[in-house]
Amino acid sequence: MKRTIYISVAIAIIIFMSACDMVTPVSRTERLGMFIDDLNVTANHSQMPEHFSQANMGGGWSKVTDSSYWSSSADGWDRIPFSYTITSQSGNTITASLTPNGFSAETFDFYFVEEEEDIWKIYQVDRLGTPIIQ
Repeated sequence: MKRTIYISVAIAIIIFMSACDMVTPVSRTERLGMFIDDLNVTANHSQMPEHFSQANMGGGWSKVTDSSYWSSSADGWDRIPFSYTITSQSGNTITASLTPNGFSAETFDFYFVEEEEDIWKIYQVDRLGTPIIQ
């Protein structure tokens, strides 16, 4: 009987410990790559809010949750596919050169916040120095 209790407690501890760290870390550069990957697949546009920190955004949250925004020409996101090159990284900001299909490269700044431990999300995007999502 005691042995069964010890085994049960040991199993409960193992399950608890493994459940504590079930969130996969996402670095700033990984988040940017995931953002571009989803942007390039129109079927994934409904997933775009997953890359942004709602708690750290103002009115821009309504933009990122509207899947039609990502297919519109308003801020140029409709020119998929995009390729990108990270040109600099300073603190929580990544500057990247994004090249839309058939167009010249443009400079974008992506501002990140650590929403959970080791989980980075975007809270602002500037295009050519002008905020387009914040």
